[in-house]
Amino acid sequence: MSKNCAKCDESAITKCSECKIPLCKDHAEHGYSIAPQYSEVKCYECNEKSQNRIKLTGAIISIALFISTFILLFYFGTHIP
Repeated sequence: MSKNCAKCDESAITKCSECKIPLCKDHAEHGYSIAPQYSEVKCYECNEKSQNRIKLTGAIISIALFISTFILLFYFGTHIP
């Protein structure tokens, strides 16, 4: 790649898999996704968005399980002598 990195003026070696901006070696190393074995390079901002999305999904699932546990406890508590 002959373009310069979007974050600095170094020559770019790859680009972000989500937003397609060119990245140098240093910025590509800091922005690797959780599973680098898939060779998917993300910039820091896209990587943070992905991690925040994963955290939000985990929180929603945890809250749903917590509520369903209380519903089941209430249901079985009132129907079992």
